Amino acid sequence: MQWIKQHGHTFRYRILGGGWRFFTADPVALSYILNHPDTFPKPELTRQQMEQFLGNGVLIAEGADHRRQRKILNPSFSQAAVREMVPMFFDKAYELRDTLITMVNDTSIETSPTPAVESDIVPGARKIDVMRYLAQATLDVIGLAGFNYDFRSMSLTEGPNELAEAYRDMFQATQSIDTFAIAQAFIKPLRYLVG
Repeated sequence: MQWIKQHGHTFRYRILGGGWRFFTADPVALSYILNHPDTFPKPELTRQQMEQFLGNGVLIAEGADHRRQRKILNPSFSQAAVREMVPMFFDKAYELRDTLITMVNDTSIETSPTPAVESDIVPGARKIDVMRYLAQATLDVIGLAGFNYDFRSMSLTEGPNELAEAYRDMFQATQSIDTFAIAQAFIKPLRYLVG
């Protein structure tokens, strides 16, 4: 945020090793960049690492592969298809609201992995890890919209869904700092070694 205040919504900066990185928070620029993947390819190392984790799907593929995959997926995102999903979006939004309200009112439910700092404590309120529950709502929506499967990951009464837990664990593992991956980013021959 400080850099945006100082330099505006679009700027470039140097990274370790002397290379340049481009940053933009301008919605018009982001839309243009995302809609012109041939002009703005992903950095090679980033694409390789994402491909190892997610496969060569529509989010990772570039060029002819990306165009072919988008053509196949386009009917799923037509106006009519999205319109059919809207009631499910609302149902999950209401479920998220109800889950959050229940957590505020029921002090026996753990709402955050870390306690609130003293300066944030408000009488009658609770600290809630909202991002966790937004991610769970998103997983439920993806499950229903894409696979007609309800993960029920926001449920406070049912036991944990094994598939939802595996999904959560998978993404938490990718957020840990891996010194070998950092070394691979800067030392090209290490990229061919499996860590």
